[in-house]
Amino acid sequence: MVNAGNANCATGAAGPRRAQRTLAEAAKRLGCAPQEMFVCSTGVIGVPLPLEKILRALPVIVRHRRPSARSFAETSLAICTTDTRPKTAAASFKMAGNGFISSAAPRARG
Repeated sequence: MVNAGNANCATGAAGPRRAQRTLAEAAKRLGCAPQEMFVCSTGVIGVPLPLEKILRALPVIVRHRRPSARSFAETSLAICTTDTRPKTAAASFKMAGNGFISSAAPRARG
């Protein structure tokens, strides 16, 4: 679960509760367990996660999700915030005769 524009940190006990609620709702709509997901937030520090806004958007997000290179590129652009360009990485490997691809859109501050 990725959101940009809100770091959801320095928000007290409500921050983790809001993050867990978004995971629970997203997992339910995606047909998986919340433990199979994690939250990635970037943006303004100290501002509460806009829980209701995210919950309202989830049905549309789930309905229009696509496992594509374009979706990955759009996600990496969305989390840029103050970065000047997206950062991405990918690797492929075989394990037990099966092929896997792992990709990431890391966000680094320094």
